[in-house]
This record gives sequence, C-alpha cells and structure tokens, in this order.
Amino acid sequence: MTLTIEKMLEVLDHFARGEKTSVTMHPMGLNESTLHTIRASADKICASAVIGTSASSIQCFNARSTKMESMEKLLAHWIQHQNKTNVLISMGIIKAKAVSLYKEVQGEGEEDEGKTFQGSSGWFCNFKWHH
Repeated sequence: MTLTIEKMLEVLDHFARGEKTSVTMHPMGLNESTLHTIRASADKICASAVIGTSASSIQCFNARSTKMESMEKLLAHWIQHQNKTNVLISMGIIKAKAVSLYKEVQGEGEEDEGKTFQGSSGWFCNFKWHH
C-alpha cells in the first residue's frame, strides 16, 4: 500500500497530539502495522517534506533516502533546463547525469554504508513516474 507524504504527515500529527493508534487507524482507514511503520520512518518522512517533495507525491512506506530525493530534484531541474535550451538528451545521458549528481550529493554529507547508485532502467522508470 502506498500513501502520500501529506497523509503520512497527517498520521505523524495524530501521534504528536498523543492520540492512540486505535483512534487514528479507523478514521484514516489504515491498519495498525502501517501506522507503526510510519511512526518508525518519521525522520525520513519529515526530511522528504523539508527538501521539497510535493505533499501529494505518492511514496512507499520505506521512504527513499534524502540524498536520492535531492539528486532527483536536481536532475529534474537539469532536464527542464536542457529542454528549454533545445538540447537533445537520451536515456543514457540522463542516467549518467543522475550518477554524477548522486556522487555530488553523496559527497556533501556522510557516505552511505555500502550503497551505490547505478542509474538502472528500473530507477529510470520510477524517476519518470515520480517527475
């Protein structure tokens, strides 16, 4: 099941007000394990909201890293600029730029433990769907 960032923030707001899980889950139509997962991912969800992910964006419960979201936001802006200047870009060029941007974003903070970004075709399909 997927939820929007907005819905997850609403759930976190219920928790912040001290409401019990049973009071929150019935009106929102969510099961208890979903609420616990949202609570456990609160930091990632809030970080996604802070970096500018649209509140109506649909996210899986295991939220993507903030580095990945930052890179994708930069990549989307880069693609828009290329389109405005009538520069032809291919899927291969976009993937290479994504890998480059991810390395830049990763260099700004801590290194991800054992995680490497390859710019796979699966990632590209998801990127197109998100943006």
